[in-house]
Amino acid sequence: MLSIDRNAINPQSNNESSHVSAPPNAIASQLTDASNSSDALVNNYPNPQTAEEEEGNFQQALAESVTTAEEEENTRRTEAERLAEAARLAETERLAAAEEEENFQRALAESLSTAEEEENTRRAEAQRLAEAARLAEAERLAAAEEEESLQRAMAESLSTAEEEENTRRAEAQRLAEAARLAEAERLAAAEEEENLQRAMAESLAMKQQLPLSHHEDAIERLASHLATEGYSIRDSNGEGNNCLFYSIVQCLLPADTDKDKIKQVAHALRAQYDSFNPASRGQGLYFDNKTVGATESGHASVIIELVNNQIAALLEQQQLAPLANDRQQGNEATFPLNIQIELIVPIIDTNDTPYGSMGKFQAAQATTQTISHNIRILEMPGHYQSILKQP
Repeated sequence: MLSIDRNAINPQSNNESSHVSAPPNAIASQLTDASNSSDALVNNYPNPQTAEEEEGNFQQALAESVTTAEEEENTRRTEAERLAEAARLAETERLAAAEEEENFQRALAESLSTAEEEENTRRAEAQRLAEAARLAEAERLAAAEEEESLQRAMAESLSTAEEEENTRRAEAQRLAEAARLAEAERLAAAEEEENLQRAMAESLAMKQQLPLSHHEDAIERLASHLATEGYSIRDSNGEGNNCLFYSIVQCLLPADTDKDKIKQVAHALRAQYDSFNPASRGQGLYFDNKTVGATESGHASVIIELVNNQIAALLEQQQLAPLANDRQQGNEATFPLNIQIELIVPIIDTNDTPYGSMGKFQAAQATTQTISHNIRILEMPGHYQSILKQP
């Protein structure tokens, strides 16, 4: 609204005591300002026709924009469907190509397998024919050999009677010679036995004629001599006239072996020996090398063979500790055992030698084998003792 300052038109105020006049320029300026404000209000008020056109244009642009978005969405959807279909067709073609390749490979493998089977069949047939030919040739050769053997047998049968007669005659001669040799051996053994008994009787008589002090002096001299070699004399249990076996076992087993164990093994050996030589049961044994069948004097080779076998069996059954290493040559665990025993006697006279050797003895079947143990046995009047290495 147009506002006019009434004070500017009426220069007089209500205050009657004051009379002031407004300048003419100020009133004109206010009138001009009021006119301009009115024109501005009229010009800025919207035109109804222009607003409707703008709304129509906006709605039309909005409709065109929606249409464009729908067309673009349809275009994108169509393109996606086209690409999906292309991918499906490509996958179908790939699967078809893979199946075709697999079928090709399978057909190729079957073709190769068929060719290999045919080759194997041909090879097997060739081998069968070769084997049949070999068998036929073998049968022919066997038949020829059988025929040859038959002819040979027929030829040999013609001289069989003459050969049998010659064989009987040769056998009779062999038996006669064997009997002669056996008789000669018996006579020689009897003579040897007689000489041995005579020598033993003479030796015993000589020993009995000497004072006991001579024997004690000889033993003392021998003990002193053995001590310089690192050996000592150890007495043997003579129960049951078994001092010979006891002395041998005592030499073989370790020095700390219990005496009852030595006695047990020695008595087992004696029982085995007596089972082969019943006449020797309870009698003293003499360590010579007579032939089998000796009774009172016995023989070294049979005794040593018995010790070899029985001690080896006890060791194998782990009923004995490992044997002593005394005077051993080779490995103490050597099987079978091959023991060599040297029999020595003290010298009674006063010469420089304190003892003499009666010989070294082995089992008859082991004389060519390596000796596993060397031991020495001391012969006393009616008794045997062991010679052991000092600990």
